[in-house]
Amino acid sequence: MFDYVSVSNSDKIKVRSISNDYKHIWLLWSDMRNNSRANADALDRKQDFGLQYPISDNYNFDLFYAEQRNADGNLDKFASLKNGDDISVWNIDSTSDPITGGAFSKPADYTNPASATLGESSGKLTITISSSDMTNKFPSGVDFVHLTGSTAHDGIHTITGKTSTVLTTATTHTASTYQVLSSAVVYPTTGSDLDLTQYQDWEDKAGAFVVIDTSPFFNLNTHINDGKIGQIAGLRTNLGDYVATNEGFPMLIDNYWYEATPSYLTTDTRALTHPNAKHLQGKATLVTDIDSDGVFLENSYTGLPIDDPTIFDNQGYGFCSCYRQQG
Repeated sequence: MFDYVSVSNSDKIKVRSISNDYKHIWLLWSDMRNNSRANADALDRKQDFGLQYPISDNYNFDLFYAEQRNADGNLDKFASLKNGDDISVWNIDSTSDPITGGAFSKPADYTNPASATLGESSGKLTITISSSDMTNKFPSGVDFVHLTGSTAHDGIHTITGKTSTVLTTATTHTASTYQVLSSAVVYPTTGSDLDLTQYQDWEDKAGAFVVIDTSPFFNLNTHINDGKIGQIAGLRTNLGDYVATNEGFPMLIDNYWYEATPSYLTTDTRALTHPNAKHLQGKATLVTDIDSDGVFLENSYTGLPIDDPTIFDNQGYGFCSCYRQQG
């Protein structure tokens, strides 16, 4: 955070505000198995997803309307996106976060900094902090820390020992010097690193990943779309029939698990269905007027006639939305 005084004829600092809404981003990991056997494709794809280049010659990127089909029964296409103009595609090494230098599964918790002094014990780097910081910011379960402000040891470190004030790391000690003043700053890791065991170290399970950024197409105020402080949209995007100069409101829906999970919609009775399929599958249909007499629910009916019963299993539960016709 910057503090500044507004004085005539002087420079001002504008602080960038970053939104946490990433609905224009789509991710795909190299190993998407959810059966506890994911291993980054035998650990061969932790650092490289395996994209085939040039991307424009090997991949098509299309946007479709959700649950909307054309006259031929095919999903209705909204637009085709061109790499370099409408989207950007990146192959990301899951083991190397450019900010921390560690794996993406171990992000630094920048909301909990602690002032630290560096030392050495049996040739290993030690980090000394206050007892209150140790209790409140580095409790049991924090096995990695992110260090900044040193001249030789910035980055992620594995904790091998802990006292009331000292963190001992697995890193070989080099120097106990600092970039500024006489201390460094250490942060605990957060995110999946503190979650259940099966979610930790996902670089060894899900592996490398691809990022597809559609912010140029939706004309969002992002770095790759020449975004700047003081504006809410990027430059402009060409939609074919017209050129948009305002920002869009994207909502990309990933239906991978919806389509990949064995269920009554995907495998029918040919294979066992996933026990949680009912929580992933959701469909909606309209009540139909069987007799075309304007009455949807006759007194003789024992149930509601619907347009398409094939989208539901033989039994289950859900809810009905009712609307009263006015006029």
